[in-house]
Amino acid sequence: FTRGKKSGKRVAIYKDSGVWKIGLNHTKKLLKQMKISYTTLSARDIQAGKLTLSRYDMLVMPGGKSWIYLDDLKETGAKAIRDFVSQGGGYFGTCAGAFFATSHRKDSQRNNIPYGIG
Repeated sequence: FTRGKKSGKRVAIYKDSGVWKIGLNHTKKLLKQMKISYTTLSARDIQAGKLTLSRYDMLVMPGGKSWIYLDDLKETGAKAIRDFVSQGGGYFGTCAGAFFATSHRKDSQRNNIPYGIG
């Protein structure tokens, strides 16, 4: 991304249930300061196929409650995100958005359990 002048990058920010409002607002503020325009997408938008390389260069997943992201996006949305990234799209996750990109995590008993979209 280019600092100081309008970026040509097209950024989508995930905005739906489970997203931490303060984190979302700070993410928007950061992008605005960097002169990067963005669009918000809901789980329904992603499930409907709106997250494509012809529209966006990067998806930003802000912090919040990743288990709600999983519930809302379902496998259709998760697959759309995985496809977007595998085709060259960028993914930037903060806090729960980073956790959401993982495939497994260790629980309190150190068991490796499924988690996120992988």
